Amino acid sequence: MYHAANPKRKNQYNWKDFRELYLSVLRIDKACPGSGVIDRFLADLVTKGGKLRVTVGKFNLQKVISMLLMLGTLRPKAFPKIVAILEAILSSRFGTLHRKLIIDHLESYVSSLCGEEERNKYLISWIGYFLVSNGLKNKLSRNPQLKDTITRSVFSNRGLLFKGCKEFKLFVGCRSARRKMSMPEHLDVFHPPKTA
Repeated sequence: MYHAANPKRKNQYNWKDFRELYLSVLRIDKACPGSGVIDRFLADLVTKGGKLRVTVGKFNLQKVISMLLMLGTLRPKAFPKIVAILEAILSSRFGTLHRKLIIDHLESYVSSLCGEEERNKYLISWIGYFLVSNGLKNKLSRNPQLKDTITRSVFSNRGLLFKGCKEFKLFVGCRSARRKMSMPEHLDVFHPPKTA
């Protein structure tokens, strides 16, 4: 069904193509939940090198971000890939110029997730990773008040669990992880990176 909607992956999806394919993915996922169609769709939106294949402009930036985040509620397992695509948007020339819009949108989203932190800590952690690893946390108007140790570790960029343990290192800082590789590269489901 996905192949019928997207017979050949395009080098670039304009807004109309993206929207139509997105709606097809929603229909397919509803008909065949858990099939991985969302993962395939997300993989098709970026190149192997992590460049975005979707045309994003000021006219559709908020819509694209909202649509992607909505896929995360349908398939939480795909949320890291969604955040990786947001990183690809942010890394683009357009994203650099419209960084504040992206940050404001994510801050609002995190704020809504924090209303039910226990239920949403996985999503909050990934957005926290994105904000911290890309140096955006200090651009937030206020930091979320988090109770969970893991989500607080991510937002503070410090391991707060097993702090006194010297036998092993449980937490690697978000900034250190980002310097090694971008999220699109690290999370490329269909072309995983080779680790040394």
